[in-house]
Amino acid sequence: MQIINIFGNRSLQKGEMTLEEKQIKEQLPYAYWLHAIWPLSGRKLWMLTEKIGMPKQIYECETDRMKEVLNPKQIETLERSRENWNVQGEWEKLKKQNIYFLPFFHPFYPEKLSNIPDPPWALYWKGRLLERNLQTVAVVGARQCSEYGRFAAKAIGKCMGENGILTISGMARGIDGISQEATLDAGGSSLAVLGCGVDICYPKENRRLYERLEKNGGILSEYPPGTKPLAAYFPPRNRIISGLGDVLVVVEAKEKSGTLITVDMALEQGKEVLVLPGRITDALSSGCNRLIKQGAGVLTSMEDIFHLLGVENRKTKEEKTRKLFFDTEEERKIYEILDFMPKNIEKIWEEYGKEKITVQQLMSVLLKLCLRGMVAQMGGSYHRRAEE
Repeated sequence: MQIINIFGNRSLQKGEMTLEEKQIKEQLPYAYWLHAIWPLSGRKLWMLTEKIGMPKQIYECETDRMKEVLNPKQIETLERSRENWNVQGEWEKLKKQNIYFLPFFHPFYPEKLSNIPDPPWALYWKGRLLERNLQTVAVVGARQCSEYGRFAAKAIGKCMGENGILTISGMARGIDGISQEATLDAGGSSLAVLGCGVDICYPKENRRLYERLEKNGGILSEYPPGTKPLAAYFPPRNRIISGLGDVLVVVEAKEKSGTLITVDMALEQGKEVLVLPGRITDALSSGCNRLIKQGAGVLTSMEDIFHLLGVENRKTKEEKTRKLFFDTEEERKIYEILDFMPKNIEKIWEEYGKEKITVQQLMSVLLKLCLRGMVAQMGGSYHRRAEE
């Protein structure tokens, strides 16, 4: 059985572990103790590692050696934990939860994260193993999104899923969850980075998505199991979302939005950022439009994403064209007038030209397009293009 590293560092063969890998296996229970037993910052963990060594050495070292890094209260907590924490017993409990623990020295630790500022010392992962060297796109945006944002998030997620590109997001309500659901619906894989323990589904209404990700993707967090979703934990997790993505795509963000924190982190990491533009009158697009004004890339089509990834969209223009068929030029022109945002009959009639067609004829054409699945009626006299 091949254990495949989803992040592309290397793979391990079950039953064939090198001396180095045996040492890693020995260190894991102590790394879990050090990371989970008490709330040390990542900076402190890295300093301890640099000063003393690997986790088992830290567990066995004398107190005096820790004084250069830790204050007296932290040292007291550490000593008490060494007396009370059953290293092997707690490690076995974690494994029984089907949770993988990935400290920085683990072969499965994401190589992409090792190169970012403030890399997580360790991660927890739940889900199934994926193919190596998957290209990744991080998708973030507003929780209370508009119909325009919902449409775009679905389209992006669906396209990534169809092309075997891993979508990464935060499983939040709104843009995050919509894009991830669309990727899974298209037969692709997605990875959620949480601001709580991987054993906690947050928000609760995304329980179905959480369960789907366990089977067809992954759930990742730098916080130990059981960690509650506190507000302070979400901004730091955004650096992991942007760090794992080859490209960051922003779909709707207000002028003051948590999404913009992710953008700042992506830019600091040297990542490419694409932003969905919106109307200047829409509050949900104000943050996006400001990012574009400041020089962020503009998302005008899926091809912009593929260009940055350096790959070709499997779904060619010819394939798209074959899905659209028109009996008359009139049908084609009316279809081209429609957009993501619903338009009422009066607006469509005006744009087509009232002198060229009657209202009854226009309604008849729209009905035909609806029956073919090319146009969707949104209630009353409003219509828009149907989702692909």
